[in-house]
Amino acid sequence: MHKRLVLSFTLSLFIIVSLAQVSAEDIVFEKKEIDFGTVIIEHGIVSATYSFTNKSENEFVISGIDAACGCTNPRSSKKKYAPGESGTITAEFNPKGMTGDVHKWIYVKGNYNDATQIDLGFNAILKSTLTRDARSYPGEFGYLVVDKINVGYGIIKGKKIQYDSVLLKNEGYHAITVKSARNLPSWITIENLPLNINSGTTKHLQLKINTTELDTVGPYVGTIQLLTNDQFFPKKSINYYATFEMDFSKMKRRERKKAPKFEVDTKTVALGNMKSGELKSEAFTITNTGKNPLLIKRVESDCTCAILNDLKTRIGAGESITVRAQLDTLFKQGRQSKTITIYTNDPLNPKVKIVVTALVK
Repeated sequence: MHKRLVLSFTLSLFIIVSLAQVSAEDIVFEKKEIDFGTVIIEHGIVSATYSFTNKSENEFVISGIDAACGCTNPRSSKKKYAPGESGTITAEFNPKGMTGDVHKWIYVKGNYNDATQIDLGFNAILKSTLTRDARSYPGEFGYLVVDKINVGYGIIKGKKIQYDSVLLKNEGYHAITVKSARNLPSWITIENLPLNINSGTTKHLQLKINTTELDTVGPYVGTIQLLTNDQFFPKKSINYYATFEMDFSKMKRRERKKAPKFEVDTKTVALGNMKSGELKSEAFTITNTGKNPLLIKRVESDCTCAILNDLKTRIGAGESITVRAQLDTLFKQGRQSKTITIYTNDPLNPKVKIVVTALVK
């Protein structure tokens, strides 16, 4: 009888604990709405941080965070918060391709007993430095005007040197100097810095694209920041992008016969059913059936939640290795399909895509 009472009490306690919930009103945010004001599109991603405190007597568990727009990437500092504990929700907003007044929503789902979600939002007025209509005025985006904010070089094969330029115009009343540049990739240099531009004149920023010392493949994107003494907008941004590929066009027939060969037993790793917040992996085999070492030049995933473990950078001729594809489903729901791209020195398979799938319930 005593054992039955203990068992009954234990089960009751377990049920009470497992069903513990919080009131949405007890998850107190300092701000649920954030106003960015004017956002210059070319300046790129901006972040909103929502701070909150769990003022309930139970643990607050975030089961998911959704955004009403693919332009917004929300995340939390962690998943579970004890009574009295504080945390943050961060939302990164990419204004690319938009303009005008915008209002975006973020939905925080959790173990509420009186709501399905907590709504957070932000406002912004989006303007582009390239949009200069009748309502624009000199100096609205600074007096140093950049004629293009994107420099793209498409696919670059092999090692080469090429040149590009960006036109700068001083619409101000005093000389403006481009003092220096930040965030330059190793393969781009600006050859004429510092650059002084007198009032009412134009000059070209000279770019040198040098891939002769570059040992990489795949797409590269980024933003170069020009530091100037423009009074109102001293920082100017130029976006760059290029895709590097190995050049096999000059490889002789004999060399191709001796080249490494990438073979994989599956290109789709199905992880089946998973729970939100679960970490799961599955093994597959990569074999080099060629006569020379297979080099893994780069691995790129379309989501940080999907990675490859135990992948060697060099696989000998005739060697097979076991690799594990891993998926982290934290804050994920529904069908998931993530692509991991492997870049190699196999002339027939320089780029291989592995797709990781799961159904998160």
